[in-house]
Amino acid sequence: MSITLLSAVPGGGKSSYVVWHEIKPAVEAGRIVYTAGIPKLKLPTIVARATTN
Repeated sequence: MSITLLSAVPGGGKSSYVVWHEIKPAVEAGRIVYTAGIPKLKLPTIVARATTN
């Protein structure tokens, strides 16, 4: 298991890149994918939400 960090300027296409090149292939391969901060994503993922104490 690995974590991929992708950084760019605001509006630089980070979300679009990750959906098409990381999330979509992983879902198609049957992997469990956790996401955060992509509210309109239609692919089946587990949405990680922040908790407060």
